[in-house]
Order: sequence, then structure tokens, then C-alpha cells
Amino acid sequence: MLFVFVFLVISVNILAEAGSTASTGVAGNTGANINQGESSGDIKAELAYKDNLKYFNKKKIDVIGSNFLRGKSYFSTVDEKKTTVQPDYLLKPGDEIVIDVWGDLGLHYNLAINDEGFLVIPKAGRVSLNGVSFNEAKKKIINKLADVYSFYIDPKKPGAGKAIVDIAVGKITGVHAYVTGEVVKPGSVKLKDTYSSILAAISKSGGIAGKASVRNIKLKKIDGKEYVFDLYNFLFKGSLPPELKYLNDGDMVFVPMRGKLVNVTGSVYRPGLYEIRDNEKLSDLIALFGGLLPNAMKKIKILRIKADSEGGSGQEILLFNAEGDLSKINLEDGDTIIVNDMPKKKLLNLVYAEGAGIKTPGEYNYINGMTIKDLIGKANGIYPDVYYDRVDIVRTNKDFTTKVLNLNLNKILEGNPGFNIKLQPLDRVIFYSNDDMRGNQYVSLEGHVKKPGKYRYHDNLSLYDLLIANSGLTDLGYRRETYLSQANIIRRNAKTQKLETIPFDLGKLLNGDMNENIPLQNRDVVKIYSLKNMYRNNFVTIVGEVKKPGKYQLDENMNLNALIIESGGFKDDAMSDSIEIGRKAEKNGNTIKKVIDIDYNIPSGRDYPLQKDDYIIVKSEPYAKLNKASIIIGGEVRKPGTYNYTVGERIDGLIRKAGGLKPGAFIDGAEFYRDGKLAIIDLDAALKDTKSNSNFVLYPGDKLNIPKLNNFVDVKGAVVVPSKILYKEGEDASYYIDKAGGYIEKSAEKYETKIINPKGYVEDAINRFLPNPEVSMGSTINVPVKPGKE
Repeated sequence: MLFVFVFLVISVNILAEAGSTASTGVAGNTGANINQGESSGDIKAELAYKDNLKYFNKKKIDVIGSNFLRGKSYFSTVDEKKTTVQPDYLLKPGDEIVIDVWGDLGLHYNLAINDEGFLVIPKAGRVSLNGVSFNEAKKKIINKLADVYSFYIDPKKPGAGKAIVDIAVGKITGVHAYVTGEVVKPGSVKLKDTYSSILAAISKSGGIAGKASVRNIKLKKIDGKEYVFDLYNFLFKGSLPPELKYLNDGDMVFVPMRGKLVNVTGSVYRPGLYEIRDNEKLSDLIALFGGLLPNAMKKIKILRIKADSEGGSGQEILLFNAEGDLSKINLEDGDTIIVNDMPKKKLLNLVYAEGAGIKTPGEYNYINGMTIKDLIGKANGIYPDVYYDRVDIVRTNKDFTTKVLNLNLNKILEGNPGFNIKLQPLDRVIFYSNDDMRGNQYVSLEGHVKKPGKYRYHDNLSLYDLLIANSGLTDLGYRRETYLSQANIIRRNAKTQKLETIPFDLGKLLNGDMNENIPLQNRDVVKIYSLKNMYRNNFVTIVGEVKKPGKYQLDENMNLNALIIESGGFKDDAMSDSIEIGRKAEKNGNTIKKVIDIDYNIPSGRDYPLQKDDYIIVKSEPYAKLNKASIIIGGEVRKPGTYNYTVGERIDGLIRKAGGLKPGAFIDGAEFYRDGKLAIIDLDAALKDTKSNSNFVLYPGDKLNIPKLNNFVDVKGAVVVPSKILYKEGEDASYYIDKAGGYIEKSAEKYETKIINPKGYVEDAINRFLPNPEVSMGSTINVPVKPGKE
């Protein structure tokens, strides 16, 4: 029996080598079992099957990608002492943010994100930054600073204001994560810098071990969310989303046992052993290994291990067309995919039928004396829309250069020997469709139609046929809303390449006048117009102090009064005795705009006739807004409250209006708001020298608050007892910090201590080489905490 089997296999192989069935058995997409009579059952497949068994029985198998996750070699170049931060780095509690503000406003902060995920900025308040990208965090911090320092910082253009904001990441707390499963050293890992990706965590654990998966690695976040890391997405697609790129404290990485394996051999770009995921198809695997090489046969074999009825294993060989639909072909654990090189003997005995005009494109056995007409017969004929005027033959010369022969298909089908020439091995015969040669042929229907769009063009397509089938104009109600006097065909002149407009009477055509039934051409555009759009083309525009400003239809004999009524009437602040009308006029042959001033309060003004394109402006009564303008002063003045705004009034005048300052008013602590934003002012300088810039002009809506005298200095941060210390003239920050119990050892950033004086200015409290500045009454001293020491 064994002798008979080998003899049959050898016989099948000899037939295959002879190329007698080169184009059969592979046109479909369904795999064929070798035991069902397919010619693919050759000795090479039998040997490959035996090698396959040995390959999968190895103790150690190098799966594609496994070396990348094995050991620490890939990450040996990472310098953990550096904290280069990418824009998409996700911030976390403990990370330090360095804020510098240059220019007219000098600020410097080294601040750590607290355990609640907030960054607390002196004077500005807190900003939530936990899990926020560094790029987004910079925007949030700048906006927060701009709320307080609006005179200096422009949040839309941070580099264009009076002060320039620079934000960086200082010290990184690092990440404590866990790696378990198939790794060399499962357990806790410490990632010291921004390189806190899932790849770095696996590397820190010694890399993968044993039969670890490279495609189904699980990441469980501390918030309960789960993600899957597929190494092939990273290696072959360059994909590493932020949730996998930046781990957080407590994240759990689990490396499971690997899943199904398939072996890919032969003429492909990336042969090797691949792990495949459940439900992945043959098309997915081809995308992973990069496809077939140019010299590959267009056949894909799958060698599959099958258990036989006696408990042993046998083989099954499936054969597929590489150019077919492979998205439904399942893969099984242990499959070997084989793509053979094109045999030289076979390569030199093939011709090819190609293009959209031939019914069965593909490769065909070359037979001596074979003509183009013979090849058409083998390829099951041509399509009806084949382009008859041309067929191309791409012929390969002996030196493997190529030349192209142009022939007429009509004459080939007639059997004309001058065109139905004999083919040579390796000839590629290309059959075109009409769409290939003439382009996709269509006409377009646009405008006031129910079904606008592109429609396939064919010879003798008439305008009437197109409109009756697609325009909706057989609906008489819809037709009444249509401009029937004229519609247009837009056509590009084939000689001049310029667009031409061909008008026709749509009403007559719909009523059966075939004189208007113009024959259409490829790429014509037929435009139908709405009656409303054609006749509602005379407008006037009204803006300003009316309740409904906008563009209005100019009706016949329309006057100014009718327009005012249609636009909702005047607003309360409207100036009705001086309404401006801008009108088109001619002067010395030029079109100009003249302005007409109308008094609406007199009859002739209300009855003033309007013209097309008039532009009417209803202005605001100048006194109206000024009459409503106010300013507010509060706190330690004798008569706090809201006051009428007067043009040109300055701060000193407002304080006089409010009865002057009360005894004990704390001038240095004055708070001033414009447009709802806090601004830093020097009230003391304004009152001492009323001609100075500090005594600036007020705007409507400004608010000034003068607090009571503050006899204390507020000491905050890393001191033993944060508290308010009674002010003592002439003392520096060291005096108040000592009164608060001194610095907290190992936690305080002594040389980052800042003084924020009552006016809002910030300065360094502790200098290394210069005397420390004196602390003024009502100031705040802030001693920051070292990152990670909170």
C-alpha cells in the first residue's frame, strides 16, 4: 500500500511539473483537500508536512516578536536619569511642574501635583492635572494664570503678552506597577522616569519566559479598566496608545500563555512562526507577514495536522487562490502556510490575460502557435462593455526588457492575421473596458430636483428621459415651486476646454415639446432652479439697534417703516432721528456708496422708499449706554456701593466720591477687577501721586475693594506649624518661619520659599548670597514641599 501511495504522489508531482493543469483548481476561494484529487499534493508538500510536525514538536520555538520582549536588550539605551517629557505624557500625583513667567511679571514656582491630582498655584488656585497629557496641562495652567494676571498674560498667545509663560516638567515620581504571568521575574517593578510603557514594565521584569503570548498581554488599570497589548500592532503598525505608553501606580500587567501558532514559509516578505488570535483569518495573517514576494506563485497551501480515527495524526492540505477573498478562511493551531516560488520552467510557459474587459483574468499555459483569440477563448470571453478599439500586449524580450504592442480588438475577433498575432511565453495581454478608456461616463442632475446626483450615461440618453425619471417634476405641486422659464446644461467644450451654458425651456419640455429635448453628452451637468431663488433676489439689510437685524426681502413699494416693523421694531437704546441708509450710486462712471441720513420721527422719514441692496444702520443713542454705566467700590471706604460711571474718572476720584478711606484701610491689599478678572494695582502710588500711571482711568464695570488692615503674615507649606504671625517691621522671612516652628526637616524646599506681598507681587524669600528681603504687612510666605515628600 505504501508503494502505491508513493507512486501516486510521484505521478501527481510529474503532472504538476509538466504544467498541464496550471490554471485549474485555484480559481475559487475554497480550500481543497489533497485527498480529494487536487493536483497540489506533491512530494514537497509531504516533506513539508513532516518538517511541520518536527517544527511544532520543538521544545523552544522562536515566535515572531518573542525576542523583542525577551530580556532587557531593547531598553538598555534608556537613560533613567533624564526626564525628557513627550507632549502626550500623562501626569500623575507627585510629578513636579516648573512654572516660570518672564517679562513684566516675574514668577517662578516648583510645584508638585498633590495626592488628589491637583496643582495648587499661588494666587491663581488649583488645577486638576491627574491623567492629563503634558501638552493639555500647559494650556490649563496658562488659562489659570491668565485669569489672575490678565494684564500680563494672553492665554491665546502666551508668547505675545507682556509676560511670557514657560512650563516644564521637573522631577518625575516614577511608577510602581506589577508584572505577572509568563515573565522571568514576576512581581513589582519600579519605572523611574517617563519611559513607563507596558514594554518597559515587561523589560524590568526580565522579559517574557517560556511559552508566553506576544499578542494577548493584559493591562488592568487601577480604576478597573482593562486593555489588551498586541505586540504585532506595535511592531508592524507603530501603534502604542497612551494607556499602554504611560502606566500608573498599581497597574497590573499579566502575560498569559501564548495562543495558536502558525508557521509561514516560502516566498513571503516575513516568513516565521506567528501567534494568531481567535477569529483571525488567512487575510489577517497575510497582512502580518507583509504579503507575497513578486516571484511567488499565486497559490497558498495550508498544511493542517489532523487526528485520525486511530488516535494518531494525519495531514490535510488546502489550496487557495492568493488573489481571491481570503477573509473567511479560518486558521487552526499548528497550521503551516506555504507559498512556493514560481518554477522557472513553468514561468517560461505562461501567458497572462489581464484587465477589466476579460471575463476570467489570470495565468494560462502557453501552447505553441497560440493566438490572442485562443487566449480569449481560454479566459471565457470578453465583457459586452469591452473597449474594441485597443488591446495591448506587454512582451518580455530575451534580455527581460519589455515592449508594448497596440492592436485592434475588432480586427482580432474578425480573425485578421495582422492583428490576431501569435503569442510568446510571458506575454501579458490587457483587455480594457469602456470606462477604462473613456473614463467613468455619467451626467449630473443638480438644483431644485428630488433626486440630485450622478447618473450613468449611455448613448442616446435624452434630457427628457433624465428629468422624467429623476427630477420629481411630475409632481405638480413640486413643479409649481420650480422656475420653468429656463434651465441650463453646463457642458465642457471638447476643443476649447471651456465651460458652455446651453439653456432650454423647462416648462415646454415637460409639456411635451420635443424641440427642447436636447441630446446629452458624457459629463453634462443639468441644473434646475427654484422659483423662490430666482425671484427672491432683491434684498435690503438692517443692522444695529433693532430686535431682529438681518437681510430682508425687498417687497414692492417697501418703505423704511415697513422694514422697521418687519425687523421687530427698535431696541430701547435706538437713535431713531438719525438712521443711515447706505445706497449704491454712480459717479463719473464709477459705482460708489452714498449715505442718506433719515429722521424716522417725521412722516417723510417713515415713508422713505427703499431700494435693492440698501444697507440700513440704526445707531445707538450715545447717552444710553453711558447712562447705564456704573462702577463699584467696596470695603474700607465711608460710602461703599455702586456709582454712576463718568468718562475720564480715575481711582482717586472714585475714592473721593465714596467719602474717602476709613481709618485702618489696608491700601496695599486693595483688589481691583476688570472684566471680572483680578488685576495687580499699586493704590498707594496712585493716591500719593495722582498724575502717575498708577492712577489710571476707570472703565464701566470696574470693581475696587479695599480690605481692613492686616497685621499678620501668613506662613504656609512645609513648616512645623503653618499659622498667621503678627507682623514686625523690618523682619525677613526667616523671622516668621522660626515663629512657625521652622522648616520641616527633609521635606521643605528652603531655597524655593516665596513671598507674595499684598499687591500680588512674588519674590524669593531666601537668598544664598544676598540679604533676604523684608516682609511687608499682610504678605504670605509659602514654603513648598519637596516632590514625593507630601
